This record gives sequence, structure tokens and C-alpha cells, in this order.
Amino acid sequence: MNEKELETMVGEGVEKLITVRENERALQEKLSELKTIFNEENANLFEDIAEVKAMVLEQEEIVKGQRMHHYDITKDKTKLSGIGIRTMKVFEYDKPQALNWAIEHKVALKLDEPAFKKIAVVEGLDFVEVKEKVTATIGSDLRK
Repeated sequence: MNEKELETMVGEGVEKLITVRENERALQEKLSELKTIFNEENANLFEDIAEVKAMVLEQEEIVKGQRMHHYDITKDKTKLSGIGIRTMKVFEYDKPQALNWAIEHKVALKLDEPAFKKIAVVEGLDFVEVKEKVTATIGSDLRK
């Protein structure tokens, strides 16, 4: 291929690229117009969905609160009407103090929090407070 043929080939390629880019742009504009029309025609539906989602979130919090109240009184973690109870340990401590402790005890130069938490439970470190955190969980199928 000589230089003139190469220039022709590149020029044709550029023209094709321009055409397909214009086609893409036109299709994107058409899609954008259709989305706008769809959103306008279904504005009430979107509002209804948002309202119902807010109601679901509110009712979930109410049910979780009721279930946690039941747990506070009974200490029963068994699922009740599809609502479970999960407890987990929550560690509260001063991180610099914990790091100093870890360095002093040659556990690490950087605090290995999972290892530190295990040691804190076993040794009962006075600067670490271990609390139970109680949360309610909602199953996806409440009819079970």
C-alpha cells in the first residue's frame, strides 16, 4: 500500500467513525427523551413507591423495637414471627492505650484488633469494656 492509499484508508475509517458516533449520539438522545417521558408519565408511581419504602422502613424499626423489648423482658432469642435476635460483642477501649499494651506485651508493633479482643476477654483488661450489642433481624419471608 502506498502513502496515498494509506491516507485514503485512514480517511474512510475516520468518516465511518464519525458516522457511528453520530448514530450513537442520536440513539442516546432518543433514549434520554424516552426516559424523560417515562419519568414524567410515571411520576405518581415513583412518589407512591418512595412513600411505601419509607413506610416499610418505619414499620421495620417499630417491629425491631418491639422484638428487642420482648427480648429485654424474656431474654429469648428464638425467632418470633420471623423476627430474630442476634447478639455480638462490642469492644470499647482507648486505641492508643491498647496499642501501648500490645507493644509492651510484644503482641505486635501494630495493634492486631481481633487478637487483642480475644486477649481482652480472657485477661479481663481493666481499660476494655465488653458489651453485648443486641439487634433484631427481619427475615425476608415473614410467612414462614
